[in-house]
Amino acid sequence: MHETRTTRMMQELNNLRTRNKELEDMLVECKRAVDANTDMRSLYEVAQDLIELKRAEDALKKERDYFKNVLDNSADAIGIVDAKGRFIRWNKRAEELFGYSFHELRGKSAFDLYADQMKMQVMLETLRDKGYVRDAEVTIRTKSGHILPLGMSISLLREGERTIGSVCVARDLTQIKKTQAALQKSKEAAEAANRAKSEFLANMSHEIRTPMNAVLGFSEVLLHKVHDAQSRRYLRTIVSSGQTLLTLIDDILDLSKIEAGKMAIRPEPVDLRELIHDIEAMFEPSFDDKGVDLFIDLPSDLPQGLVLDQVRIRQILINLVGNALKFTAKGFVRISVDWKQNKRYPHSVDLQFGVEDTGVGIPKEQHEIIFENFRQRNSQSTREYGGSGLGLAITQKLTSMMGGSISLISEVNQGSFFRIHLPGVEWRANAQFSTYSREMNSQLPPATVLVVDATLVNTELVTSILETTPLKVLGAQSANEAMEICDQKRPQLVFLNLNLPDLSWAHAAELMKKLLPDLPVVAITSYETHEGQEVSEYSFDAFLAQPITQKAVLSLCSRFLGLKDESFQCSDREKKNTTLEGESESKQLEAFLRTGNAEILDRLRTDFASRCSELSTALVMDDASCWAQDLRQAAGEAGAKDLHDWAQELHARIEDFNVPAVRAMIRDFEQSVGSIDVIRTVKL
Repeated sequence: MHETRTTRMMQELNNLRTRNKELEDMLVECKRAVDANTDMRSLYEVAQDLIELKRAEDALKKERDYFKNVLDNSADAIGIVDAKGRFIRWNKRAEELFGYSFHELRGKSAFDLYADQMKMQVMLETLRDKGYVRDAEVTIRTKSGHILPLGMSISLLREGERTIGSVCVARDLTQIKKTQAALQKSKEAAEAANRAKSEFLANMSHEIRTPMNAVLGFSEVLLHKVHDAQSRRYLRTIVSSGQTLLTLIDDILDLSKIEAGKMAIRPEPVDLRELIHDIEAMFEPSFDDKGVDLFIDLPSDLPQGLVLDQVRIRQILINLVGNALKFTAKGFVRISVDWKQNKRYPHSVDLQFGVEDTGVGIPKEQHEIIFENFRQRNSQSTREYGGSGLGLAITQKLTSMMGGSISLISEVNQGSFFRIHLPGVEWRANAQFSTYSREMNSQLPPATVLVVDATLVNTELVTSILETTPLKVLGAQSANEAMEICDQKRPQLVFLNLNLPDLSWAHAAELMKKLLPDLPVVAITSYETHEGQEVSEYSFDAFLAQPITQKAVLSLCSRFLGLKDESFQCSDREKKNTTLEGESESKQLEAFLRTGNAEILDRLRTDFASRCSELSTALVMDDASCWAQDLRQAAGEAGAKDLHDWAQELHARIEDFNVPAVRAMIRDFEQSVGSIDVIRTVKL
């Protein structure tokens, strides 16, 4: 048995010998001990130690082979350097990437490979401070001389407190750089295309607005001069069609500006009640034509002086009311406003606008898509309803830009209710508002107004608008001609078209300001990009958008030239507290009809009563205002005080946009004048 045990041990030792020659000497000593009959227990213990050592070496070799396999199969280049930066390990990916074999670089400095030594120094400082570097972008010079962009991560290797080297992991950024370059090129191409689109839209806007300025401007002037009913209908159709075209252009431009991030919200104190009534007056004829009622629901305590972007609020409400009318064949549309004190800020309110209709309604599954660009309600007939599918998309985007939200409640054939919620709206209780009244025409002081326009279209238009005022209008077709007039005539106000043949508009405005430092210069342009802050940057005091309207021109004149009686600006508002009630108004008219002479009564029947039916049916405030002014003038010429006062009161109601009262007074006039003979008979 002893011999058998010895034989097995010798066989295992021989096996070890064949596997590792380093055990040769130790095995020889073991054999000698056996031959000398040494204690076999000691020999066994020695053999066991050798076997454990070999197992440990085998495990270490296996781990080393595994580590080498990981390194060589890594997708990243990995190098290990000693404390002095000399290579002691280099994987296959590093050989492929840099072109050097490990034997070529072994013992050489890694620092020599960096193409940008300055970046290398910065990276080494970070490594010393933090003990690691993550994803540093560096450039390495390969064996072939090619400069290679790399993403480099380095970690120090420590043995206790001593640094013994570092491990570097590098990733080739060549493809990433190519992809980034391609993306940048695509981005620049997209931006160029977007700029080209914006420029195209702006140019198209200008090209369309320039002739439309003349069409709409002179149509508006003619509306105040022509009294023939058929001619006035033609003119209103021209104005309405032109405004429809401009609305579509503005929608496209607004959408483009919003998507490009160039749309700016410009809040200012707003007379919200007047704004709502203005929209009511605008839509009143369309509602009357369709036989749909328009209701306005405003709280009696609605704050005035809420800080909003009046232009955008108006645009939102016009979009919603226009849609409501479009899809409502019978019933009503209601505009409502509600508010409550903001709990967080004492000088702010939470504001809510509502537009409700009894129209066709919208299926619930389509409540989201109708707010997308160019999307309309499914099964909607474009021929029947028209539209571009932009109104609600723009409304939602504008609402969001003002920090608000829009919601919809609707079912098919049950109508729709759109709600606009604007939280935290600033409230300036003492804000002042200046509104234009036609009676300001006679209150403007004598002054000289210069219009600079290469085509003279705007000059003729402004001249026509201001012909009933004490203002004198001069025209210039170039900046040089304008400078001569400024030097000789010293105008008090300048309207400057931005398209000049000789000088840039910015330079022209600057020269005028140098000659006349207090001269207000108003820019006339169809480009909306010159609004707001940019206007002041180019020496302009205000901005007049084309198409030019009478109200805009006269408001600017009163703003910069003032009025003879400064208190006149608020007189129309004060009339609300002093005007007679409907019963007194009727008595005024009846008193005149009982006492008026035959000549003036016949004139009322032929010249004024004949237009009442048209006015009361399709009430257009501008038409009603012209009619009231003509009546007041005729009464003044005839010395008919009661009739003059009645016409004055009607004009005040028109200026207040009190639609029901205006319609009632005109119908009362029509009925009363139609019964003149009956009244006279009773009198006799």
